[in-house]
Amino acid sequence: MIGVDETGISVEGELWHVAATEQLTCYGAHHKRGRWLADIGILPEFEGVAVHNHWQSYFGYGCQHGLCNAHHLRELTFIEERYRQEWTIYLRDLLLRVKEAVESAVWDGRSQMDGPVRDGYAADYRRVIEVGLGVNPSPASTSKKRGRRKPSKPSNLLLRLASRWREVLALTYGF
Repeated sequence: MIGVDETGISVEGELWHVAATEQLTCYGAHHKRGRWLADIGILPEFEGVAVHNHWQSYFGYGCQHGLCNAHHLRELTFIEERYRQEWTIYLRDLLLRVKEAVESAVWDGRSQMDGPVRDGYAADYRRVIEVGLGVNPSPASTSKKRGRRKPSKPSNLLLRLASRWREVLALTYGF
């Protein structure tokens, strides 16, 4: 497993990036956010799970993907505080319960979550996403105006979480 992310610092016009495993960390500056891992040769050859923040460029690499739930938790907190949407509380609690269950399973010496337990979490996840989508219908279905309307921040997050549910719950498939 490798974690990849970008930092918020720019040095002489280049963003700083990081790729890290449990043993090694690689920092680098590059002018292109999505290309730096290819240019320095990390992700093109990588065959494990790359955990990242959902940046679309990362999905262009042939490795497996997991999504960083710390990023999701921050987005859920923002949406709950800004938009007062209750589904965010349930999803945040679910992601934290999954994390605790994974930590417990690792402590017990297991390398993956039991199938029925994992399936239960996935079903709960899908239910919460459906509730959120019900509260945030797509702009096309609610608008009488012509042209394409921009989805709200809650809608954008929900659509990403719905389409990439397996990557969100990747930690339940293998530790």
